[in-house]
Amino acid sequence: INVDNLFNLGWAYSPCLIQQPNVVCVGGTDTTDNRAFFSNFGSQRVHVGAPGLQIYSLLWRNGTTSSNTHIYGPLNGTSMATPIVSGVAALALSLLGAPDRNYYRASQVKDVIMSTATKPSGLNLPWLTGSRVNAGMTMWRSSRIMSTVLTPMSPLYNITPGLPQVARFAGMSEIYYNAVGNQFSSEINGGVRDVSARNVTASLTPTSFTSYKFNANHLVSLTGFMRIDVSGIWGVQVKTTMDPRSYWVNMNGQTLTMNTTTQTGVFTATAPGWYNFELRIAYPQDRVDLMFKAPNSASYVYYDNFVSLAPAYTPHDFAPNIPMSKSFQVWYNKINTTTSPITRATVYAASPTSTYQYSTVVQDIGFSSAQWGPALFPGDSTATAAVGFIQTWLQPQTWTGPVVFRVLCKGCQLSINGLVVLDAFESLTLPTALTKSSSCVTLLNGMPNLLTISFANAPLTASPFTLQWSYCAANSFTQVSTVVTNPLVWNPVEAATQGWSGYVGGVQCDVYRSASGNLTTAITAQTSTPTWKVRVPRCPGDETLASTCTSPWSFSLETLLPGLSAASGPASTFAVRCWTYWKTGFSTSVISVLPNTPTSRPNLWLGGRAIMANGVPRQTSTVTNLPAFTQSLVVDWYNVSASTTLSVSQGASVLTMSLTDMLVPIGGIADYSGVDIMNKTLVAGSFGAYSATVYPTASDVAGLVHYELAPYYIASPKPVPAAADPQNGLDVTWTYPRVLGSRVRYTQAEGYFFSLGGAPQIYTIKLTESNASSTLIVMGNVTVRNAPAFNTASLPATSTFQVYLPAQLNIYTNVIVKTGRWDGRTAFYIETVPRPASKDPYEAQGPWNSFQWGRTTSAPIQ
Repeated sequence: INVDNLFNLGWAYSPCLIQQPNVVCVGGTDTTDNRAFFSNFGSQRVHVGAPGLQIYSLLWRNGTTSSNTHIYGPLNGTSMATPIVSGVAALALSLLGAPDRNYYRASQVKDVIMSTATKPSGLNLPWLTGSRVNAGMTMWRSSRIMSTVLTPMSPLYNITPGLPQVARFAGMSEIYYNAVGNQFSSEINGGVRDVSARNVTASLTPTSFTSYKFNANHLVSLTGFMRIDVSGIWGVQVKTTMDPRSYWVNMNGQTLTMNTTTQTGVFTATAPGWYNFELRIAYPQDRVDLMFKAPNSASYVYYDNFVSLAPAYTPHDFAPNIPMSKSFQVWYNKINTTTSPITRATVYAASPTSTYQYSTVVQDIGFSSAQWGPALFPGDSTATAAVGFIQTWLQPQTWTGPVVFRVLCKGCQLSINGLVVLDAFESLTLPTALTKSSSCVTLLNGMPNLLTISFANAPLTASPFTLQWSYCAANSFTQVSTVVTNPLVWNPVEAATQGWSGYVGGVQCDVYRSASGNLTTAITAQTSTPTWKVRVPRCPGDETLASTCTSPWSFSLETLLPGLSAASGPASTFAVRCWTYWKTGFSTSVISVLPNTPTSRPNLWLGGRAIMANGVPRQTSTVTNLPAFTQSLVVDWYNVSASTTLSVSQGASVLTMSLTDMLVPIGGIADYSGVDIMNKTLVAGSFGAYSATVYPTASDVAGLVHYELAPYYIASPKPVPAAADPQNGLDVTWTYPRVLGSRVRYTQAEGYFFSLGGAPQIYTIKLTESNASSTLIVMGNVTVRNAPAFNTASLPATSTFQVYLPAQLNIYTNVIVKTGRWDGRTAFYIETVPRPASKDPYEAQGPWNSFQWGRTTSAPIQ
């Protein structure tokens, strides 16, 4: 039967009709090497032939005593031919999988069998190869491949051009290790001494290495991914006068055997893709020319398309999704170059994991030699040298092409997402600063890219510092400050002016209930909803932004959430994240976060740097200069009880929480048309109010207002109907007919408050609370009004609080009312109180009516 015809008719009963790379369809041949009379055929679906006529095999027959007996004899059929090919495949696989014990190579074995099959003399058999299997040739070819083949490619070696999963730059990474053996040892057992970048991307900068940062007692690893578009046997040549025993070539982690006379080696690229190349040199000093020869090529040539990849980068979980500022953080130390001379290794050692005494914030990297020193050490004329690092983020956007960076500095190194892309170490030995450009860098689209600059500058009076960028195709440089964002430092007034955020005073604490019987090991604030939200300090009376109310950073969850301990029981535990932005920093390096146990494992970050990680303290800067800026302060505790005291101290003093020195940013902002400023999606819907009501479950703590209501909605068998009012905002009273009397329920109104003011300003907001009710108000992700203890006997009350908001924008607001009113109603009445002697005619006044309050786009219109 012609199997090709069956395939065209759509038949699928035979494995030969399955189009998979690991399926081999075998035809049978006779004793004359022609197709056996019983064998199927097909020039596309039958791959190779094997003997299938008169094959001596094990037979079965039923004897006269009704017992089964076995004898040997001839059999015919493709069932005889197929085992021959299977045996050849097994032999080939035993060789191909031997180097790395990876025997999952079915498609490769199939290719080898088909490529080594032999056509009988003068015959062309009626299948794809036209040939019969040749076991000897298959084994010879497998043995050759075994000695030169690379490890099978993982997804890391197949980068889709134009859509990188990580940032990358055109060139090679250059990593120096302290050598632990002699110049003939390739082992990397010593620590990393330095990491640099080698530009090998054009005819002007070929893979010709003539100089090195370090020589004796060092081992250098030059690595990069090379794109191979032609499969087959490639040649590599290392032309040098160095002893051939002092360098090694690795492809995909496998060391190639190099001919010491011709200085060449070979490797087999089994398929097109990206391959990991490494040239390792011990005691580097002489010139090295690295060249490659493609299959069927007669000569070796330079290769200039190496790519180095940055590690996968994940932004801080605690960084708010708000464009906080366009600024740079700087951590640094004052250096006495007489006792601590600056060397080539000093710049690399100035990493984020080092200890620094000083920290500051600058809005641009564009300093002359007369400006850089005073920016670091204002008023200190004794400072002559500095070592440190600078950090910011390239803002999330769609980059239209690769970019290039240019620095003017006296000893600096630029990294993107942890990958060194520019190293200006040569300027350390020059009397003046050096201008140097990186090779082209491909950035992550739609995500922040971490930018870090390590520096070692001496003398400061001869150390200008500028950083610029350009698209590679444009060659038009501008300051990098035009494309940066920093979520860890914040200028509240500037952010409000730009329409990025508002603010309120204090510290936001989010409390997560641990799953029953399980320990919490991490807080995923970007994807998890806290059970309760509260802002501290909780001050008596009405709250203003100028309130001098303070409290020590020492409290239990029971003090923040009264009744939690009794309702939860002694076995219940919680995870807590308290965060704010602080106008200063710690004045001592001795920081204490309690409790500090194997299960609580507290973390503390200041300005994004870990001051305590999993309970292990680290050093912090003690001299902080934050002109007009605040810096992120985040503290996490895990698996703590409701009665446990949570505290943060510096030295012997408990840290003070303040409404004026600590501010919390209000995000969740959409523009005038309702489009979110961060993700560019429509989030604010039509004007008017919408609310939904739900009954609490048994896990609800009676005296508290829960923030996480999703479990209640899921558990409600018959949700109370929602209510909508296109005419009113949050100045309405709704009746829910299915609510029976005073049954306790939650009513939630999510929406957007529109700030009518003509400029950023303070809004005094007044809440009129109904009887038997307690109201929680959250703006962005911040509690702007703490919910009082819930009591069905409570009387109506009013209170005010203040927030600072940008103008003419929509601010996400979530109002949650827990009520037990006897009449089944839920009342909302929120209004903006005019400021005394206000001169702004556009200032928001009166109740939050339908001109100031709108639904979310997910809220239905009823």
